[in-house]
Formats: sequence, structure tokens, C-alpha cells
Amino acid sequence: MVNKNYEQKYQELKTKGIIDENDEVLIRGERVPFGYLNDECTDFNLPKGSAPYQSDEWMWNFVKRHGLHKTNGNNKNLIAIEMFKLADEGKYKKRNLIKVLRDKFPDVNSGVIHRLINKNLDLRRLEIDRTYKTKAYVIKGKYYIGE
Repeated sequence: MVNKNYEQKYQELKTKGIIDENDEVLIRGERVPFGYLNDECTDFNLPKGSAPYQSDEWMWNFVKRHGLHKTNGNNKNLIAIEMFKLADEGKYKKRNLIKVLRDKFPDVNSGVIHRLINKNLDLRRLEIDRTYKTKAYVIKGKYYIGE
């Protein structure tokens, strides 16, 4: 259950522009996720115990050092949204769908796109339409859940 004061403070800081669209705050010259900071967004949360890994500052440094934090949003979600939009049109074969997604997301490895499509084909969120022999288009599948 989220504290109402926390939600009000979050909305207030968001409207002031302190928290950006990725829920990050500029502190000490770097963008840090809002959840690691105290209520005033002036410093990291106090440690929860005596061990160093119980500190949010230590955890942020660990995440940053190992490259586990991406500031440009979750690419897989953006790719999946675009993939389902294109599948809704029903005008792309599998190879053509990969090519279009690679053109729209040039910074993403093609293996990620291919794996995402194959995973959704295995889960039957996407299916290959076999109505016509020469038009094996990728369409939304039986288990697609969306809007």
C-alpha cells in the first residue's frame, strides 16, 4: 500500500520538474532513480542496516558499475508494443517484420528482436497466418492480451 504523503510528494516534485519522465532526479551530477532518494530528493535513503549492501547508495553504485540501469526506458516493451501494432496490420512476413523493427530500433541488437518475436510465436501471442500459401503473414495470436 502506497503512503498518500509519498504519492503527493512525488506528484509535487514531478510537476516542479525535479523528477523527469523516466522517474529520475539529477543529484551529484548524475541521473538517479527516484526510489533510491529520500523524500526531499537531496540525498540517498539512510541505510536499512549496518551492512554496506543495505544502503541505497551502495546499491545504486553497484547497478551503475555493472551496467544494469538504462536511462532510455525499457526497449523490449517499446519493441513489443510496436511489434503488436505491426502484427495488427497483418501485412508483414516474419523476415519483413524483423527488418522493419530493426529500422525503427537501430540501437537494439537484431538478436533481441528475433528472440522477442520467436518467444511470442511460441507463446501464441503471435501466429503465422496460413490462410494463403504465399501470404504467411504474422498476425495477433490466440493468446494475445492487449487493449
